[in-house]
Amino acid sequence: MQTSILHCTPDIPLCQAAKCMAKRLCSSIVIVENHQALGVWTEHDALMINFSTPSILMRPIAEFMTSPAHTTPHQILLSKALLITELLALYSGPKPKNRSQFY
Repeated sequence: MQTSILHCTPDIPLCQAAKCMAKRLCSSIVIVENHQALGVWTEHDALMINFSTPSILMRPIAEFMTSPAHTTPHQILLSKALLITELLALYSGPKPKNRSQFY
């Protein structure tokens, strides 16, 4: 189990973010700038990318992240954080199937 959250800057190439996730056995990475979470990129987000164009791997992770990032105070109870996560998923609805900007 990891105790720190995997994060990177918005300009890091997609391939480097994916390598960091694989090395840490994480399914997501938080994109951070100036100590502020801008978004998140997950294994699910990776499924929406057309990797048939190799140059896509060098594009910045910020182009592919889910944004905005929802945050909570660091002292929140885990049970409350999980409830907030479930409510956000419920009210945000399904993600679009066609993200043409990724292709």
